Amino acid sequence: MRCLAAPIRDRFGHVIGGLSVSFPCFRFREELKQDYVKRFMEATQQISRQLGWHAN
Repeated sequence: MRCLAAPIRDRFGHVIGGLSVSFPCFRFREELKQDYVKRFMEATQQISRQLGWHAN
């Protein structure tokens, strides 16, 4: 199993939750790891922005 996780922040920047996804190793491709991480971080940042968080 592989798992990715990232924090979700409120308008004050406090971590109020998280998002994770797990999948079997045979679906993981090492050469795409950076793309997986980038897309996942974009998703959690979008959720955080909807909750009022703004990155510095």
